[in-house]
Amino acid sequence: MPRGREELREHLKRCLERVDRVPLDEPWTPIRFPKVDAAKRAVNKEKRTRVVFSCLPEQYAAFHEELKRFRDVIGNVTVAHDILIRVLSEVSDQEIAEMAADD
Repeated sequence: MPRGREELREHLKRCLERVDRVPLDEPWTPIRFPKVDAAKRAVNKEKRTRVVFSCLPEQYAAFHEELKRFRDVIGNVTVAHDILIRVLSEVSDQEIAEMAADD
């Protein structure tokens, strides 16, 4: 990984020299600057956070399948998350206890 401006210039120069040899349908990734990315994460202007929980692989797959269904039907990720929260909040504590007893 390049460490300084001169190494970065050389790296970019080598990339530009090879660009004509790369097929047009070849996927590529943007140049990443780890310290810049870390600074952006630290600032977090959007005030975003992650939801993390431990579960079995089957539970993970099922949860994300349902989450994808919400996102696909609604088309807007933020609205999909709001509606999912609303759906979860409409299940009463008694219903949750009954579902747990069934399992």
